[in-house]
Amino acid sequence: PNYDEESIKSAANLLAAHNLATGIVMDCSHGNSRKDHEQQKVVAASLSSRRKQGDKRVVGLMLESHLLAGRQNQDKPLTYRQSITDACLDLATTIELIRSLTDS
Repeated sequence: PNYDEESIKSAANLLAAHNLATGIVMDCSHGNSRKDHEQQKVVAASLSSRRKQGDKRVVGLMLESHLLAGRQNQDKPLTYRQSITDACLDLATTIELIRSLTDS
C-alpha cells in the first residue's frame, strides 16, 4: 500500500524536486486494496478524510469499476457485464462512492 502519509509525502517531494506538478492521482485498487475490490472504498474514504482535513496533495482517485462487481475467469462461460481482468466495484457502488467524495 502507498496511500499512507509517508508515501504521499515522499511522492509529492519527489515531484517537487523535479519541478513537476505535485498533484497525485491515487490508485485505490491493486496493492492499496490488497487486491480486494471492496477495500477500494476504505482507501477512498481515507483519502477523502485527509482532503477534508486540508491535505490537498491527492487530486484524484483511480477506481476499478465495471457494471457487475468482482471478476471472472475466461475458462468458464462468461457473465455479461463482469470484468475478466481485475476485480471491480459494481456501477451502483461506484456511483455511491463518487457521490460520497463530492464534498472532499
